[in-house]
Amino acid sequence: MKRRVRSKLALMLALSMAFTTLPNGQDAMSFVRINRIWNDLDNVNLIDVRKTEDWQYIHFAITRFGETLEVLLINDLYISQVFGLQAFNNGNDNNQSLANAGIIRIWTQINGVNALVPTDNLSVTAVDQDGRNAVRYVRINRIWNAPENVNLIDVTKVGAGWETINLTVTLGSQVVELPLINNRFTQEQ
Repeated sequence: MKRRVRSKLALMLALSMAFTTLPNGQDAMSFVRINRIWNDLDNVNLIDVRKTEDWQYIHFAITRFGETLEVLLINDLYISQVFGLQAFNNGNDNNQSLANAGIIRIWTQINGVNALVPTDNLSVTAVDQDGRNAVRYVRINRIWNAPENVNLIDVTKVGAGWETINLTVTLGSQVVELPLINNRFTQEQ
C-alpha cells in the first residue's frame, strides 16, 4: 500500500527540491519515489511514499521557485516496533538439544514474536562477573540466505570461564539488557 501525495503543486510541477525527514531528524527520502512523466522529465505527476516501511510520521516539503509546500504525512499502517530477546537454557539446561551443545540460545524478537533484525543496526556487548569483555563467548547467527539479518544469538557455556554475563543488545535506539547465568561454571575453570 502506498500513500500518494497529490496537490496542484505536486502535480505537473517543475520540481526543484523535495525534502523529507522523520521526527528524529533522519532523512526519509528512501521511503519516497518521485515519478516523472515519461515524455517530459522536467515535470512530476505523482509522489509515492511507501507506508509498509517503519515510519509513523514524515515531514514532507517540496520547494519550487522559492515557495514551499509542507505536509505532515501520517502512516496509518504503522505499528510500533518493540525490540526484545528471549533466552533458553539461561541458568539451567531445560532444553536438551541446547544442553547437549552447551549453549544459551537467545532469539531476537519484535513485539514479542521471534523475528529477523538487521545486522547493520545491531550491536552486542558482553561483560562477565569480573568486568571483562566476554564477547568471545557470544556468536551472532546470521541467516545463510539473508546475511544482512540476525535471528538468534548463542552464548557458549562449555569450558567458558564465566559465571555471569551482562549481555547488552542494541537495535537502533532500543537497548535490551539480559543477565546470563552459566550453570556449568566451576571455580576450577
